[in-house]
Amino acid sequence: MTKKLEETRINEAGQSGNVRILDKAIAPSFPVTPNKKLNLMLGLLIGLGLGIGLTFLVEYFDNTVKSVEDVERLGFNLMGAIPKIEQDKLQKKIESKWESLEFNEGREIESRLVTHFDPKSPISEAYRTLRTNLQFTKIADSLKTILVTSSGPKEGKSTTVANLAITLAQLGSKVLLVDTDLRRPVIHSIFGMEKDNGLTNYMMDSVPYNQVVKKSFLENLNIITCGVLPPNPSELLGSFKMEELITKLKSNYDIILFDSPPVIAVTDAAVLSTKVDSTFLVISSGKTNRDAIIRAKSLLENVNTHIVGALLNNVNVEGTYGSSYYYYYYHYYYGAHPKKGKRKKRR
Repeated sequence: MTKKLEETRINEAGQSGNVRILDKAIAPSFPVTPNKKLNLMLGLLIGLGLGIGLTFLVEYFDNTVKSVEDVERLGFNLMGAIPKIEQDKLQKKIESKWESLEFNEGREIESRLVTHFDPKSPISEAYRTLRTNLQFTKIADSLKTILVTSSGPKEGKSTTVANLAITLAQLGSKVLLVDTDLRRPVIHSIFGMEKDNGLTNYMMDSVPYNQVVKKSFLENLNIITCGVLPPNPSELLGSFKMEELITKLKSNYDIILFDSPPVIAVTDAAVLSTKVDSTFLVISSGKTNRDAIIRAKSLLENVNTHIVGALLNNVNVEGTYGSSYYYYYYHYYYGAHPKKGKRKKRR
C-alpha cells in the first residue's frame, strides 16, 4: 500500500507539471450580460417606431372627418366649428335653473340648449360665430328659410338648429323653428313641449294655423312641432300645401329654420331642400365618414339644392387645437382670467 501510494504521488506530480497559475481571477464590477443601456435604447427606438407606425396605420384606415381642413377639402364652405359639449360641467347649474323639472329631464335640456343656459361659454360663442356667418351669407344671398340636416343620424343637427334659433332670437330677429323630422322628432323634447297639434296636424287640416305655432320660453322664438307621425312623410313635405305654408311663414318671420332627417337615410331632406332658400350640413368630428358626406352632398346637388356650407360639430378642442390656447383666448376677451379677478378683489 505504501508502494502504491508513492506511485500515485509520482503520477500526480508528473501530470501537474505542465499546469501553472499565471494570474488570479478578478470578479467583474458589472455583468457581461444583459446590457441594460443597450436594451433600453433598442426598446425605446422599437417602441417609438411601432407607435408611429401604428398611428399612421390607424390614420390611414380612419376615413372620418376630424378637422376644419378636412371639411374644406371636401368642397364645403365652413360655417363654424362647435366644441364638444361636456355635460358633466353643466350638471351643477341644473337645480337652480330647472327646479320644477326632473333631474334627468333638466340635465338633457341643459346640455342641449347651452346658448340659453350658459351664454358665456366657449360653445355659446361658437354658435354666435355660426350665426354671424349665416347673417353675412344672408346679406349676400337673401336667405330666409334654412334647412339643417346631416348625412347620418346622431350627428347633432337638432341640437345645432335649436341653439342657432336661440342665438338668432337673442339678437332680436323673429325666428320660427319647424320640426320637419316626421320620423324621429326631438325638437319638442328639447324645448319641453308636446308634439301634438303640430305640422302634420295642420297639413291634414285638423289644426288651424294660429294653433300650430307655439311660443317658447324665449320672446322672439316660436316653434312648430312635428305633430302626429304620418305614414308618408316625404309626400307631405313635398306637397303643394307645404309650399303654401312656407310662403305664409315667410311673411310673418324674419328667419325660419327647419330640422330634417338625415339625407342618406330617407328622402325627406332632399325633398324639402327644394322648397327652402338654403341648406347646410352638420358634420360630427371623428364620427362622420367622408364617403357619407360626399354621398349626402351628391344627393342634395342632384335636386339643385343651394348648399350654403357645413358645420363641424363635436370638435375635441383638447385633441385638435389645445385647450390651453382656446380657453386662454376666450377668458381674455371675456375678462374672466382668474388672476385678474384676484387682483381686483384685493384692490
